[in-house]
Amino acid sequence: MSKGEDILLENIQKTKDSRQSVSGLLYVVQRNVELQKKYLDKNWNLYLKEKKSCEELEAAKSQLDTKILSYQRRIQDLEQQVQKLKEIESMLDTKTHQPQSF
Repeated sequence: MSKGEDILLENIQKTKDSRQSVSGLLYVVQRNVELQKKYLDKNWNLYLKEKKSCEELEAAKSQLDTKILSYQRRIQDLEQQVQKLKEIESMLDTKTHQPQSF
C-alpha cells in the first residue's frame, strides 16, 4: 500500500460516522493506484522494448559502417589495379607503335 492509502485507511478507522463514504474513497484511491501501476508497467515495458530495438539498430548500423569501410577499401584497391593496367596498356601501345630498328 502507498503512504496515501495508509493515511486514508487510518482516517477510516478513526472516523466512525462516515465509514461507508470514506471506504468508497479508499476504493477509488486503490483503483487509481492499480491503474497507475498498470500504466507505469506498460510504459516501462514499452520503453525496454524500444531501448532494445535501438540497441539492435545501433549494432546493425555499426556492422554496416564496417562493411562500407571494407567496400571502400576494396574499391580503392581495384581503382589502383585499373590504373596500373592502364599504364601497362599504354606502355605496350607505345612499344608496338614504335618503328623497330634492325
